[in-house]
Amino acid sequence: MSAPWNFWYHVSSNTKSTWLHGDPRGFRTRHHREHIEGDYHNPPPPGTYESKFRRSRSLLKSPPVILTREQCLIVCRTMAEALEFHKIWFADMAIGPKHFHLLAQFPPGRSMSNGRPILDPARHFTGIAKKESARRLSTVGLRPEGHTWGKRSHPVAVENEQHFLYLKNIYIPKHVEEGAVVYSIDIAPTQTQADAS
Repeated sequence: MSAPWNFWYHVSSNTKSTWLHGDPRGFRTRHHREHIEGDYHNPPPPGTYESKFRRSRSLLKSPPVILTREQCLIVCRTMAEALEFHKIWFADMAIGPKHFHLLAQFPPGRSMSNGRPILDPARHFTGIAKKESARRLSTVGLRPEGHTWGKRSHPVAVENEQHFLYLKNIYIPKHVEEGAVVYSIDIAPTQTQADAS
């Protein structure tokens, strides 16, 4: 992974069981144990991994998690609160029914309460935000206890200011067209109005 511009990362993650091994959109095996042709932008030829995909679906113990609009709103607020609590500055986030995107700054040199250094701040603090949002959904009775999110997040280093501005002003806000709750559109304006009154 290249060094991020000013420690900014674009982090994404899926809800549980919505992106499986063998997925026609492309996929990766853990630690790249198996070379997989194609990716999200250039998917493998149709049917290439169909048997692997069928097997993945047959092994599911519960159906894929698809969030409702109400759940997306709660997740967006809760993740924002968790990031702010840990002093992680974020420029925007989009929470969709099956995945989220987060643009946040994760400076190195942070430590846990026991003094151990945090080696991968992007995954560490995104993991905390994911955990808190899943817990909130369970607490208010909108999801059973257990997993809401897939196991890992996918942080990509922001290359430069132009890349940052594209993600902040175009790519992430555009997810509102797909039904996502976007922090800068759905949450932040409401908070600003509440602060003004």
